Amino acid sequence: MPFRHHAEATPAAPSAEQPKTEGTSTSKNVAKNEPAEETTGAAPEASPTGFIGFEQFQFSHSHVASVVMADTDIGYVFNDHITGDFGIPVLFTRSKYSPVSNHDYVWYALFGAPYLDIRYTSVYKGWKYTSVLTGTIPVSNEDQIYTTGRPGVDLYTHAERGKIGGVTPFSNFGVSNGTVDRYIMPRPYSEARPYQTLGGLADGELGAEYKVDFGPAKGVGIGASAYGLEPVGPQKVYSRIVVPYSGLATGIPPYPYGEHYRYWATSFETNLPIQVPGAQALSGLASGSYDGCTVSNLLITCKALSSIARDNGYSGWINVSAPRWKFATLQLGYVRSIHYHLDTYTVTLNFDARALVRTLLSPR
Repeated sequence: MPFRHHAEATPAAPSAEQPKTEGTSTSKNVAKNEPAEETTGAAPEASPTGFIGFEQFQFSHSHVASVVMADTDIGYVFNDHITGDFGIPVLFTRSKYSPVSNHDYVWYALFGAPYLDIRYTSVYKGWKYTSVLTGTIPVSNEDQIYTTGRPGVDLYTHAERGKIGGVTPFSNFGVSNGTVDRYIMPRPYSEARPYQTLGGLADGELGAEYKVDFGPAKGVGIGASAYGLEPVGPQKVYSRIVVPYSGLATGIPPYPYGEHYRYWATSFETNLPIQVPGAQALSGLASGSYDGCTVSNLLITCKALSSIARDNGYSGWINVSAPRWKFATLQLGYVRSIHYHLDTYTVTLNFDARALVRTLLSPR
């Protein structure tokens, strides 16, 4: 099933850590003449409530840039359905648009926006689902902290049904006021982006995953999906690889504002869609207007259309979660953005603190 950051994020169901009902039933598995007290030696089931925490590393690489995000998260499980989290991410970026004027491809580090989230997990008519409401806290120091300067709000829902021939189909849907970073059930297309948008946005994903339940490869999942981001209304795009007020990033003709709509590769902030049909149709004209763009004295200007934040494509991934090391999960992903004509490779590594403590304290 799709990548999750720790076991508490899944709907309540029997697992390897939870003794199944029939395994403790004296009526089915224990002879009648056996002393009943023999069944009392089993370890008590862990409480579903309590503090949790995880450390997550997201890495993405393309021919344009590399981005690493390290997130430290602390939360509390209130019951089987509701969990809350607080986290602080740190970003590391590397591209040819280095803030050091005499050297390219230098790693640059800065804090991301702190966030709060609350999630609800349940089962409805055979569908397991988890909804996550995330809010980011705006910060204003652009020299040491990456931010759009506005609060971010994201509501994201993952739903899946039981396995069909070993394959688990799933769907994801989210609405937000921009591309808010996700650390609960992150998806390859949303991991360690080299940019962030601001404006009404809906995103969706349909896919399936096959998980091996036997043999040496037990715990390995292989999946694929198609995704899309559909913006609504005026948008702004902020780059994570071009620093504010930088004059180093310049496009190459005939793409002076970024090849294949990659505005974030040439400017820190973009709100004018230069590579839109309206601008292209008016190129070379002295005056006129078309599709939200106008030209006067050969100068073309466009309204802040939603097209600058659009994206769509497909992805594939491999999840590795060894039964002996349930505290760690590794995801290797590939994303093909059709809109940006861009291939991106992702790696996500998650360490679940609560599962780690249980592993260390469990008898061997």
